Amino acid sequence: MRLDFFPDVVILIKNRKITVLRYSDISLNYTVLDIINFGTYKDIEIIGYRWKNTNNDGSPDRRFANNYQVPVCRVGQLTLGFPNRTVTQIIGSNKNAMLQAYNELIKLSCEAKTEASQN
Repeated sequence: MRLDFFPDVVILIKNRKITVLRYSDISLNYTVLDIINFGTYKDIEIIGYRWKNTNNDGSPDRRFANNYQVPVCRVGQLTLGFPNRTVTQIIGSNKNAMLQAYNELIKLSCEAKTEASQN
C-alpha cells in the first residue's frame, strides 16, 4: 500500500487500485507506545532496558547463554483509518515528530470539513 499526501487530498494506492480521499474522510489517532527495539536510532527515546529472554518475573532466563539486555523505547504511532476499512499504522522513532504530523493532519482535516460545509 502506498499513501501520497497532497495539500487537499490523500491518494491511496492498494492492489493497483487508486483511491482519492479528502482529509475529512480519514479517521486519525495518535498513541505513544513502549516497544522493545533491537536497533536504535539517534532520535529515539530509550526509557529502560530488559533482557532479551526473560522469566515471568522479568529476571534473565539463564537457559540462554547469549542473553543480553535490549532497549525499551518510546515511539509515536499514527493510525489512519480509511472509508474502505483499510487501517494503516505508522510508527516513528521520534514521538514528538509523529505528534506534529498528527496535529498537521488534524488541521488539514478540520480545514477540509470547514470548506465542505461552506459549499
